[in-house]
Amino acid sequence: MTGRPTETSDYTAGFRLYVKVDMEGVSGVVSPDQLHPGSPEYADARGLLMHDLGAVLDGAFDGGCTEAVIYDAHGEGRNVDPGLLDRRAVVISGRPPPSADFICGLDASFGAMFLVGFHARAGMADALLPHTCDGIEAISINGTTVGEIGLEAALAGTFGVPLALVSGDSGCVAEARALLGDDLETVEVKRAISTTSAVCLSTARTGLLLHEAAARAVRGAPALAPVVFQAPARFEVVFSTAQAADAMERRPSVERTGPSSVCTSGPDVVAAYRDFVLAHQECRATEDETSSDFIDRRLIDGIIGGCEQHEPD
Repeated sequence: MTGRPTETSDYTAGFRLYVKVDMEGVSGVVSPDQLHPGSPEYADARGLLMHDLGAVLDGAFDGGCTEAVIYDAHGEGRNVDPGLLDRRAVVISGRPPPSADFICGLDASFGAMFLVGFHARAGMADALLPHTCDGIEAISINGTTVGEIGLEAALAGTFGVPLALVSGDSGCVAEARALLGDDLETVEVKRAISTTSAVCLSTARTGLLLHEAAARAVRGAPALAPVVFQAPARFEVVFSTAQAADAMERRPSVERTGPSSVCTSGPDVVAAYRDFVLAHQECRATEDETSSDFIDRRLIDGIIGGCEQHEPD
């Protein structure tokens, strides 16, 4: 994994920010019961999401951002309330098909990416609600194990866009710093006690921390190097079941690498990931019995790795 200087940030032309939001890592959320529309606690959790997002946007605009594009990555993508957004922000809601716009507008015109309300990968110790997509045990890029944070950083990095800020629980922050180093702005809004409990800071406190970190992240983004993996890129997935790998192995772009693992390759991470996504899409199109439930459909419907249906045990 290497970095290269960012060439996309230009304050004279305006600073565009790409913000991807999840819910497991927002202030005060500790249980899957808070994460699903229709559950008694969802409305409160949605309010907490908008609190964190609002603080981040206010800080980013104070730091020099001129436009923000938000991607709602949790569940079906209908959690962000547009009525509560700054007028300089837009939100991508729902689940656009990958054939229409594979990465939903993310390109080299953005000065930075923020990940707000994120969580640690599956298997991460001392983390709250850790997972890496439903039905997946592990993901690696060129042999480096990554969760959704690392995947987002790598795909954005293909366009020269650096990941500049991550917010979430202590496990999420530890994972992000281990992968990206101390130059990354992070905000720990709660300290994990177990997978479903945490010491939560007050929203008054997290709002201040998020605002300050977002302003610093925008100002510091031009000096950040994006995450770039050496070519060719290998994208390997270990599924929870061998049946999932059986279904994917039938696709010409997919290499079987183990009892429950497959790999795709390409000139860069976006190309390798795209082959994986499209192979899964072909499995669904041919109505393979073994592929119908082996992985959450939101893996192919989200922007880059946006699959959020897993409920920790």
